[in-house]
Amino acid sequence: MKPMVLIFFFVFSYVFCQDFVCQKNVPYKENNCNKCFCTHNSKLACLNRACNNELSRKLENCQIGTTSKMDCNNCWCIDDIGTVCTNNKC
Repeated sequence: MKPMVLIFFFVFSYVFCQDFVCQKNVPYKENNCNKCFCTHNSKLACLNRACNNELSRKLENCQIGTTSKMDCNNCWCIDDIGTVCTNNKC
């Protein structure tokens, strides 16, 4: 029984905790507030506007490593940032 539990945990972790990889020429948005882009060395760079609404605060306090969707955009919860989503028009 233990091997099945470990296999389930591994598959669950892989599906729900995918690492964020910043891709050039893909628009991003931080905590549904600041627009972001990828630098030449694949680091995420975002505007630094104050985002003081309830949704932004909720997205900033996400569970690190989780993924989600917002409309047609993919989102990742990243340490020290919060929720980063692709920023495509849906």
